[in-house]
Amino acid sequence: MNSARPLLLAGLLLATTDSSGFESDVHYGLTQWLARQAGFDEQSAETIATGDQRVDSGDMQYLELVLAYACVGQEDLGSRLTGEHHYPSAGTVPGPPAARAVLPGGDAAKKAALTVVKVPAGQANYMLFRLGEALHILQDSWSHQGVPDTPQPGGAFFRCDSTRAWGHPATRGGWNSHKADLTMHWPADTRAMAKATYEVLTQYPILSDARRTARSWEEIRPLLDGFITASTKTEKKRWFVSQSISDVSFLEGISLRDGAQPFDLKRKGRKRTGSIHSRHYKRQCVLIPRVPWWLSMWILCRQIFTRGPKSCGKCTKRLPLPSNLLRKEEIESSICGQTGRHLFSRF
Repeated sequence: MNSARPLLLAGLLLATTDSSGFESDVHYGLTQWLARQAGFDEQSAETIATGDQRVDSGDMQYLELVLAYACVGQEDLGSRLTGEHHYPSAGTVPGPPAARAVLPGGDAAKKAALTVVKVPAGQANYMLFRLGEALHILQDSWSHQGVPDTPQPGGAFFRCDSTRAWGHPATRGGWNSHKADLTMHWPADTRAMAKATYEVLTQYPILSDARRTARSWEEIRPLLDGFITASTKTEKKRWFVSQSISDVSFLEGISLRDGAQPFDLKRKGRKRTGSIHSRHYKRQCVLIPRVPWWLSMWILCRQIFTRGPKSCGKCTKRLPLPSNLLRKEEIESSICGQTGRHLFSRF
């Protein structure tokens, strides 16, 4: 059996994890800044920003792979979850791309936000992650607005199902482009997204009976210009530092070039936001190269065949496993057994 096939599949897995829209300069940095302007203290603002960014950071509850739900496999639940978190649409899955168009700030995009701002005041302190998640969905409705493109990472080997797949719309650069993620290309959209984000933050209940004093939108809107037009990490860093946010290591993983100065900051003290460490990265694939190929395949298996470990064995029996490594039974035991279930605790 050709042992290159699993590596090819793992490579495709890495190439197709990118379903997110704006990057961590928006989802973490800008959200944190807007929360501060809305009157949240620094710790609360960082918590909201973490809840926003973890939707893109590889947290397993949000990890949905287009290769699994629309290409090699066809799974409605995975496609639906990707749509809910990144491509909020009134359309249903499966359904033609035109029927699943994303409307910026539309009803589907605002649904989670409108729900979270209605939490009882006594629970508001404990729902900041949920607030961040709702803001992420709202924000992505601007970067992903339009008819979703259909990723085709397999070339001639296989075709992805256009009724389930999600990708950056062709009008925003297409599925294999980062143009949709970059604020400098969409100044009007970025301002509208920031305003909608700010409105939700100002509507959120008071924390622990402590009053918040929010600045007016008209006061902070002009301050966004430097952030929006920044086209390098150096320029983004300069803007955040000028706005009293000195820790800009969250910019480490964005797709902008470094600019005038090398960007060598590394995210320190990464916090657990779920079952694995959040790296405050846009791309989920940064986690995968640190694990064996068979663990990457396990992730893929869970997406195609199960939402839990019980039926993992069904998938391992279909994997093209290299015979010179381990017997199928041994690999199945490692992937689906007690070891596999706790592997993520090592990251």
